[in-house]
Amino acid sequence: MQTFVANYVNGPPDDELSALLYASHDVFSRFSDFGAGQRGQVEERETVGGRIRKVWTTNLFDALPTQILVGGDWRTDALDVNTGPTVARSFTARSLDLDILQHNLAAYAQVQVKPVPWLKLTGGARFDQFFYDVRNNLDPALSPKVSPNVVSPKGGAALTPVDWLELFANFGQGFRSPSASSELTGNPRLVPLTIESTEGGGRLVFERFSLLGTVFFTDIANEVFQPALGLPVQNLGKSRRDGFEIEARMLAYREGLNRVALFANYSGVSARLLNGVPSVFIPNVPAYLATVGAEFDIGAPAALAPGGRLTGAAYLSFIGAKPLTEDGVLRSSPYPRLSGRIAYVHPSGRTIYGQATWYPGDRTSESIFNFGSPVSAVAAEIFTSPQPRLTLLAGLAYGFATGAPPR
Repeated sequence: MQTFVANYVNGPPDDELSALLYASHDVFSRFSDFGAGQRGQVEERETVGGRIRKVWTTNLFDALPTQILVGGDWRTDALDVNTGPTVARSFTARSLDLDILQHNLAAYAQVQVKPVPWLKLTGGARFDQFFYDVRNNLDPALSPKVSPNVVSPKGGAALTPVDWLELFANFGQGFRSPSASSELTGNPRLVPLTIESTEGGGRLVFERFSLLGTVFFTDIANEVFQPALGLPVQNLGKSRRDGFEIEARMLAYREGLNRVALFANYSGVSARLLNGVPSVFIPNVPAYLATVGAEFDIGAPAALAPGGRLTGAAYLSFIGAKPLTEDGVLRSSPYPRLSGRIAYVHPSGRTIYGQATWYPGDRTSESIFNFGSPVSAVAAEIFTSPQPRLTLLAGLAYGFATGAPPR
């Protein structure tokens, strides 16, 4: 993979003009055997794109605090896709041989207003236009050239009746664009699938303690499931996720710029297929996620360097069981995961960092795959890719002055 990224930023955050330009080239080659012989998947992709965004913060009519955001996105992908049976990583035939050119142009806008000091209203929308041009070298008749589009609105409100209480409600609509290689060749009329989500909740904020509670409901027009990379994409139909999240955070220590915070959160979700009775479970969605941990940002000992900083975090997560089939008979096991990171920031701009992930118990449930029927597979069709017991990463970063004035 080769990647190039350029960023431009001008002005303070409340009146910022920003732009992004990127380009990348990558070659993806994967050979696997799921029990029916080795198969290969080789893709070469070139991507170029960019984004521009402008923010204005003002008082409309000299009385109404308002922030307006407008922007646009552009992305173009050109890719070659080849899949088929292989022997010793050499193709013996082709099941897919595609040349794809696809473009995505988008424009979006958002407005936030505060008609009174204790109420903030948000509204916005995004329009996406897609252009797909697929050349099927195996069957030219299945070479779609289509241009679907989708509009995604959103809105929200936040109320602060007293300093220590904030209430909020949000609605948003997103989408999943169809895959040119795995979906459009078989169904050229497929349009972007909508995802609607609604949430509401509140937050208590005190000097050293905060408590957040949220409930959410998400509807997906067509749940998409892929048991493992390289296997066919399956459309499971309409689905709904109902869930909640609770998070508590406490500032255990604070002196000057130094701080140590403790936190704990728990989220639970019920993920169901709406038209699949009696097969109602969405595979691979954990029933809950619980995390406890601590984070810190303190001055480093003077022996290291005056003005240096030590930052880091450590947290223990418990991930719940997830169904592996739509009937829910086969499930993974719940498992814990311990993660941590630490960094030393030198006044000169150098940063030394390290991080670790440790699985003290089950290592097989995080990456687990059903190669059988999505409705009623048997245990012999469930495979896993165990996680390493311990993973360590360390590195060095260096930042340097560019001559631009500090923001």
